[in-house]
Amino acid sequence: MIAQKIKLILILLCLHTMSQAQGIQDMANTIIITLNDSTTARDKVLKTFSSQGYTVKNPNKVTKTVSTDPKTLKSKTRVGFNGEIKGAEVILTGKILFAGQEGIIIQHKGEKGTHALNAWQEMEKLAKAMGGTISYVKR
Repeated sequence: MIAQKIKLILILLCLHTMSQAQGIQDMANTIIITLNDSTTARDKVLKTFSSQGYTVKNPNKVTKTVSTDPKTLKSKTRVGFNGEIKGAEVILTGKILFAGQEGIIIQHKGEKGTHALNAWQEMEKLAKAMGGTISYVKR
């Protein structure tokens, strides 16, 4: 009985470790969303940005990259996003924007309450709202 419990605990620890290894890469700065249909990917990006309160730059211009105007979050973090469409994949990236500066690339880093983590959480929220399969990479 005790041996079975120990085996179960070891299996659960292994599964937990494997799931962590397949999670978010340290310093990931790109979220790739794989959608079911490449023909509706651009519309999905436009609708998601709009439903999350973002204004899209040039929404009527047909391009492979959809960009948002800057938006200030409740945390006072100012962000802007790009969704590059490659077939059924949406490559989501973003920047933290500060007055008079070019912007800082959003990455998976930072502590709770920081601009860095707030921006990452917003980017992840956008990715999840698009649906599909999500993966995280550093580019």
